[in-house]
Amino acid sequence: MPVQSIKNEAQYKEIVGASGLTAIQFIAPWDEASKTLAPKFDGYSSSKSFANVKFYKVDINDHEDIGMASGVKNHTFWFLKDGQVKAEFKGDNYAALERALAGFAKDQA
Repeated sequence: MPVQSIKNEAQYKEIVGASGLTAIQFIAPWDEASKTLAPKFDGYSSSKSFANVKFYKVDINDHEDIGMASGVKNHTFWFLKDGQVKAEFKGDNYAALERALAGFAKDQA
């Protein structure tokens, strides 16, 4: 399933409260890591290795309310299980992001 864009705070609250495995990319258009990792994150969403994970992204510049509600101020990935943040990733390293996501998907399955 392709990465879905979070459009508003109500949708965000629904997503973070949902059951199952969820990955959220908090993006900021001015941040180079956001630009660098977005294509990789998109690719992971269609990978069979991560078929059990729902993928979302939210622009925290366009949706400051979500940034404030989450406490996220710059490029960050959250990995959630049943509404609980189980892991967080910050940085711009493809391999480290993939390891973090793979570990999350395996450990939380």
